[in-house]
Order: sequence, then C-alpha cells, then structure tokens
Amino acid sequence: MNLTILFNKQFLLSLFFKLFYLATLMTSYMVGLLFYDSTTGLDWNKYFPTVEYFLGSGEEIYDGSSPLYFYMISQTIKLQSSFIGPYNSEIILNNSVQLMNFLLYLIGSFGILSLLKSRKIGINKSLFILSILNFLPTTYYLRLTMKPEILAFALLPWAILFLNKFFKEKSTTNMVFSVLLLSLLLTIKSSIAGMILFCLIFLYRNELLNIREHTKFIFLVSFVSLIIIYENFLVTNLWIFERPVPLSEDLIGDWAYTASIEFFYTIDINKLAFDPYKHLHANSFFSILLLDTVGDYF
Repeated sequence: MNLTILFNKQFLLSLFFKLFYLATLMTSYMVGLLFYDSTTGLDWNKYFPTVEYFLGSGEEIYDGSSPLYFYMISQTIKLQSSFIGPYNSEIILNNSVQLMNFLLYLIGSFGILSLLKSRKIGINKSLFILSILNFLPTTYYLRLTMKPEILAFALLPWAILFLNKFFKEKSTTNMVFSVLLLSLLLTIKSSIAGMILFCLIFLYRNELLNIREHTKFIFLVSFVSLIIIYENFLVTNLWIFERPVPLSEDLIGDWAYTASIEFFYTIDINKLAFDPYKHLHANSFFSILLLDTVGDYF
C-alpha cells in the first residue's frame, strides 16, 4: 500500500512539473505574440535588410553578423507569404520572428535539459528551472526581438554537452559535433564569439592546461570557423568584425569615446537600487551590466 501511495505521489508530482512547464512555455509565447511587436524592437532596421535580401526584395546588407539566423527568419516568412495583405504585413513579420525564436528557444531548452540530465539532476528540478527560464526577463527579451543571440542560445547547451562527452570519451562523433557547433557559435557575431570564448575558457580551464593534447581539435575548430566566416563574407560582403554600415554621423562620434579606468570599478549601490535608470549609470560598467539583465542598455 505504501509503495502504491509513493508511486502515485511521484507520478502526480512529475505530472505537475510537466504541466507547469508547458503552461509557462505556451503562456509566455502567447503573451509575447499578443503584447509585443518584434518589428519595433531594437536593431530591427539594422538586421531586417538581411532578411529582405533572402526574400529577394533587398539589395544590400548592413551588418556582418552570420546570415544563417536571418535566412531562417526569411524562410518562416515565405511559408506565410500567401497570407500577406496590405494591412497585415507587420503581423506576419512579427509572428514569423517570434515563431522562429520560439523554435530556437525550444532547441536550446532541450539542450539545457539534456545537460542537466548528464549532471544527474532530476527531471522535476530541471523542468522547474526551465519554467523559471520561460519568464526570465533576459531570455524573454531574447525570444521577442530579432537578434542572432537566440541562435547562440539554441546551440551553446548542445556544444557544451558534446564537448563534455568529447573530453571524457575522445570519440570521433563527439568531436565532429563539437567542432561544427563551436564553429557556428564563434561565427554568429563578434560579441557572441567573445562571450563564448570567455565561457569556454572558464568551463574548460583544466583542459587548456593540456593544450598540446587538443591541438588537432583547436585546429579543426579554427579551420571550419574560417570557412564559415568566408562563406558569410560571400553573402554579406562584410567581415564578422567589421563595423555595421552605413553608420550615422552621431554613431560615428560615439565610437570615438574611450572609457577611463574608473569606469570599470565605479558603482553607486544606493543610486542603482532607488534610481535604476540607464543614463544615470553611464559611468559604471557594473551598473550597466546589471541593468542590461532586464533590457538592452544600449
């Protein structure tokens, strides 16, 4: 009798976490569709010409980021092209962006789930973590705007998962997947490449101490990355580290400023707590970093 009660309790608890995850996932998706217009998001005007290029209606690309993500958006729009009319074009664009972001978010979420499973973390706890992630401001903003960072979110957990397996088992299959995923991640966008490298150095610092054992792996990642960068250049006619074009005159002026040393250690906790408005904290790296967790500071 006790075993039956225990089994029923575990089953109901497991069912609750699964339903809770699905509820937060679908609710967050529907709320985004109903109350946010991705076409008004930050950098839309910079990135949308790349989508237009793949739709056949644009001639010039202004940003050197990997065109893969924007190609995926364009194909989602094409699937709904028969429904586009004179009054619903922005709705179709918004739905296409959020749908593709949602699919990429699912891929990344399942990657995190697999990564947690490999760490022997229970399914209920993992689903609870993902449920929080569904409404976490940073990831929610990621899902609502047309920015290639969502592609990095989709690929990074799988890259870490295969890297862990590769360093443990040294199998060719894990090495191939690791090389492909890392090469894609490092060629999405220059800022993303920097963050990925920082993450990898932190996670695999022990492996870096034995760098001679991994020279073949590092060479393959570098070689495949260079091929992808060149392929991206053939499409965009821009290098990944090249400034976006055309830059407005005021933006060109902004690029000329250099932060002082004080910028990196200055922080006003009291002002940050009671006046968390971005322009009041322009002199503090840590304040900008904290404010950026709930929106794009810049």
